[in-house]
Amino acid sequence: MYLSALAVGFFCAARNYVVGGAGLEGVEARCTRVAAACGLDGDRLHAWSRVIAPFAAIAHLGAGSGEEAAIRELLALSR
Repeated sequence: MYLSALAVGFFCAARNYVVGGAGLEGVEARCTRVAAACGLDGDRLHAWSRVIAPFAAIAHLGAGSGEEAAIRELLALSR
């Protein structure tokens, strides 16, 4: 049980890092790089990044961060 909790936690951290690439080098590029570096399934990582993207966009909007490029990329990813 403990090992599977670690695996889930690692995957969630990787997904959050990938989504954090919005407006920077881009979610797609970061997803590819992280999946290759960590031995993760890139399609699965991308799919989970799409799930969390709308929440990340809302967080940017709510914070008034002014990061329009990141917000646009996150909203496009969530479609």
